[in-house]
Amino acid sequence: MDKPHKIIEGLQVSTNATDLNSLAADVTALKVAFGLMFQKMGDGHRETLLKELRQTNTEALDDLAKQLEQFRV
Repeated sequence: MDKPHKIIEGLQVSTNATDLNSLAADVTALKVAFGLMFQKMGDGHRETLLKELRQTNTEALDDLAKQLEQFRV
């Protein structure tokens, strides 16, 4: 059975980009939020996500994968 689509009315999301420190704080907050979601995933999904991040051989994504591994508890 199809579930009806849900719409978020009036969504307000912002980023403080006044300087590099503010932007870095926002990026760190996103990484922590994503890490908490990663923590809730099943082991199979975690492994798949880490593999997909690493397969691009991109330094930033490899670093993200290493950081996400810290959320395995």
